[in-house]
Amino acid sequence: EDLIRRKERDGLVPVDMVHYTAAINAHAKSMAKNAVKKAEDLFSVMDEKFDLDLAAYHSLLLVYSNRGNVRMTRDLFNDILSHPVLRPNRITFTIVMEAYVRRKNKHAGERAESLLNQMIELHAAGNEDVEPDRVTHASIIRCKAVSMKKRVKDFSLFERI
Repeated sequence: EDLIRRKERDGLVPVDMVHYTAAINAHAKSMAKNAVKKAEDLFSVMDEKFDLDLAAYHSLLLVYSNRGNVRMTRDLFNDILSHPVLRPNRITFTIVMEAYVRRKNKHAGERAESLLNQMIELHAAGNEDVEPDRVTHASIIRCKAVSMKKRVKDFSLFERI
């Protein structure tokens, strides 16, 4: 973050969206109490300067997801879905699923199944980038696991995987 400010001040190297995205990703990995605020501030600056791409949105999505902040993760996910240009991919959906896992949400399994269904619909509609992969399937299984009481009663989702 300081490096971005110095580069902008000195003007020697142009600062682009990649620099900002990398800084936000660093905040996603940080457990500092102010990491979310700093990431949001950087995202706002970036949003004013650039036409944001999916990687930029993923960086902030990771900040929220890594902390199990389901509400903020879902809000940003909905922004991506309603964006006129952006097309979500399997990574987008998997990050959202992981927010449910980290939150240990009792409805995580249901939410993951709903997200999987949404992925299947988008893929059928022509978005090739949203086809679930092994990482997505692992996230679905983790969501099901955190929402289980004592034993698995419904294997229909696992049969589809």
